[in-house]
Amino acid sequence: MKILKQIKFIVLLLIILMGFIFTPVSKVSATTSRVDLLTADGFAVLGGSAISDTPTSTINGNVGLNPNGGASITGLTCNEVTGTIYDNNGAYTGNPSGVACRITDAGLLTQAKNDLTTAVNDANGRSVTSTIATELGGATLTDGVYNSAAGTFGITGTLTLDGQGNADSVFIFKAASTLITASSSKVVLINSAQACNIYWVVGSSATFGTSSTLRGNVMASESITDDGSSTIYGRLLASTAAITLNKTTVTKQTCAAGTSGGPALTSTSNTSSGTAIAYCPSIVNTVVPPIIIESKRVDKDSIYIKWGPYSGTDTFNVQYGTENGKWLYNVDVTGFSTTINALPINRPIWVQVAARNLCQIGTYGESKFVGSPKLPNTGFAPHKNSLFIFINQIKNWFL
Repeated sequence: MKILKQIKFIVLLLIILMGFIFTPVSKVSATTSRVDLLTADGFAVLGGSAISDTPTSTINGNVGLNPNGGASITGLTCNEVTGTIYDNNGAYTGNPSGVACRITDAGLLTQAKNDLTTAVNDANGRSVTSTIATELGGATLTDGVYNSAAGTFGITGTLTLDGQGNADSVFIFKAASTLITASSSKVVLINSAQACNIYWVVGSSATFGTSSTLRGNVMASESITDDGSSTIYGRLLASTAAITLNKTTVTKQTCAAGTSGGPALTSTSNTSSGTAIAYCPSIVNTVVPPIIIESKRVDKDSIYIKWGPYSGTDTFNVQYGTENGKWLYNVDVTGFSTTINALPINRPIWVQVAARNLCQIGTYGESKFVGSPKLPNTGFAPHKNSLFIFINQIKNWFL
């Protein structure tokens, strides 16, 4: 019996070693830095002359309009917005009886529009990595700054953006005039690319064909129009003209602060007078970060984690990756537990949790190791990633 167990261990050891040898690591360094949106980062929709909606849209994040007043926000109600609707004069009246979501803050909106101009100028000032075809459909692109000789971009079919294993990969598309997507077109992300790190800088107007799916932050000098039922994972930011929603779903995307190579995004900025405008509330309990109290493998590509007790907020950011300190992915969670799916198969996973609000992420708690499918449900101690101790732990468990 003892010999049989030893044979089983030798076979298992060979399998593990083959996995280390043959499992490819596709992590690469990003070459392009993020565009800091500053106070504009807090908005899912930020318009210039008007914001109109053909109900019912769904906006996950804040909405703001400036320089025109709140009366130019039409058709959009509080029931369609998970955040706040900001106006500059108290004239927005679209909220139904008993539901209040409006805040009047002219200073914030002015600063957000100024910061949007700064972000656009930053993006437009970046050196171009490659001048590519106007039609993006069918292309697969990696980290970089792109423009087209014609000054326009269009998407018919599917555009694939490849992060090459780096969650800090940044994609900047500079269209001197227009961005136009065809009906049912898609932007899809692979290999750790994040929608928060995609920027569409549009010299005039952006138009989305019916049922388009776009990922990234659209920064248009003029108007943004949805022909109907489009889904945007990012932001719609129009400097001077109108944003026309039409059964549109917009979900503001936020990057985890402090991922490798990526700067933390700032939540405050200075006016010309030097006075700071801080629109983001403080994150509670940053001195005592969330503690993971339970972690287990659900199946070959899913894990479950639970943290707490924690008071003052129920919104958190979870970072995770295949190595401690190299966080390839992150997800926002409401509540005190989550199941994370679509993980790398048969790879151990590290996780950590921080409290967050709409535009800031607090201090992450201690990272925890969740075993692979053939390891115990709760993780081993790190042991500085020692392969010898890792194998010895497995031996003790099997023998």
